[in-house]
Amino acid sequence: MRLVDIGPFPVRWGRVAFGALLMLVIGGWGLVGLSRTRLECARLGRQAPTCTVRTSPFLPRVERFPPGSIATAQEVYRPGEKKNYPGSWEVVLVDRRGNHTAVARYAKRDLAIALGGQLRGFLADPGARTFEHETAPTLAAWATLLLGLAAGIWVAWNELAPAGRLGVEVDRSQGGSFRVRRTLFGIPRGRSVPQRLGRIVDVHVEKGPIRDSLRQRDSPPEMGTRILLVGDDGLAQPLTSIFLRGDEVHARGVDALRAVLGLPAAERPTTAPTSLAAKPWLTRAAWLKSRTWVLGGVGILVVAGLLQAAVVFHANRTQGWVEFHVVNRCELDSMEMSPGAEMRIAMDPGRYPFRVFNPLAPGSWETQTFDVSVGRTTTVSCRPR
Repeated sequence: MRLVDIGPFPVRWGRVAFGALLMLVIGGWGLVGLSRTRLECARLGRQAPTCTVRTSPFLPRVERFPPGSIATAQEVYRPGEKKNYPGSWEVVLVDRRGNHTAVARYAKRDLAIALGGQLRGFLADPGARTFEHETAPTLAAWATLLLGLAAGIWVAWNELAPAGRLGVEVDRSQGGSFRVRRTLFGIPRGRSVPQRLGRIVDVHVEKGPIRDSLRQRDSPPEMGTRILLVGDDGLAQPLTSIFLRGDEVHARGVDALRAVLGLPAAERPTTAPTSLAAKPWLTRAAWLKSRTWVLGGVGILVVAGLLQAAVVFHANRTQGWVEFHVVNRCELDSMEMSPGAEMRIAMDPGRYPFRVFNPLAPGSWETQTFDVSVGRTTTVSCRPR
């Protein structure tokens, strides 16, 4: 029994990278949506309660409220990101300075009112000892995560499935039996069943369209190759059910099989092959050279994502977040915000003044202040007092 190794077949690594990028971006978005917010409040004796808000595990954040620092709980409507997008209802803790800390978000107002009522009841009841609430991940977050993973795996597998190597075991003593084993990165793929073809009298290649689920409908199919073994009864048996890339890889496989079977060498065309490449490593180098912009774009997206994550991580540890909801025109430093605008920024701890347009105030502007604390979110409503 003789073993003939054919491959590896060329891979378009750009599509594999695109699949990985889909999993990273869409799947990462889903992971962020799976974060849970847990509220824990406890009261010692009849004094005011102490509360802690924890968000985990993918965007960890902890906010602690000492006794007497919570004024009440409210339900706040947050409009959608765009004009016709549905909004949501948040249940927030309001401290003595008017800062808001979200503990839950619902699509329906009734759910927010129910939780807000329970929380206000606990705050007003000196005999209540503990209060706990934890948000559950939404179906949309799970769907986004699964969609990102499925889309990325499908795109990458569509390119990796035809790749790898073929191992052809030929046993001339058993009447021309042979067995084909497929491997990908050294891992066996599929079943390997012995086949009998009688005496093999010829080995040649066949051309045909490559199966590509991502090909555009109006573009012509890419042509590939597969190897045929021809028996003495004229029947031909392909080594693979699909056509693969790599003309030169198949040509070398034909030469090796003909040598093992004792057949004369086949005539090779004198022109250069028109497939992706003649040799796997040369193929990869040519691909990298001709697709520099693809790698650069992927690299920029990955670096941008890492930098954004680093900025958020740094802001959660050393700065606080401020959410602006603009009802009347207002100014912060030299920045002016128009009615209806919403903005979320990270700022250093401290107290900051801002001006709100008020026709009844002297000079038509009213000065207000807000405080920023490390790791906490301050909600600023730009409206006259």
